[in-house]
Amino acid sequence: QAAVAAMPAAERAALVAKEFDVEIIEVQESHSTLRAMLESDARNPHTTRPFIAKWSFIVVALITVLIVIMWSYAVAMQDAPLVKEIASGWAFVAAALAPFVWLLKSYFGTLTAEHRDRLGAAGGNPIAPAGLAGLIASFVKK
Repeated sequence: QAAVAAMPAAERAALVAKEFDVEIIEVQESHSTLRAMLESDARNPHTTRPFIAKWSFIVVALITVLIVIMWSYAVAMQDAPLVKEIASGWAFVAAALAPFVWLLKSYFGTLTAEHRDRLGAAGGNPIAPAGLAGLIASFVKK
């Protein structure tokens, strides 16, 4: 900061202009990265996985809402045995919902990995594989 403050005004202005040039290039690069991702999505639309994820979410939401409505009804009617039955049925509900929750988790996990890989490829910085695959890849490059 002291060195910049000691510079003549013309040189400081040029330095600030260069900083703005770098920021402009960063913005342009982020736009080109996004453009490349959108063009790739337009050429290769995925339709099956979003459909499965959508209906998995609908099933999970519907079952959850039904359980809450049944529990609320039992509490409002002060039906203790019914409240106890609903509360003790969590294992069955978890078993019924588990496949749908697993589908949702794997779908969004896959999308996260694809998004990360596309960003890396568009920016020229491919993401190295993790774990044992990353170790083997590091030896292969050498």
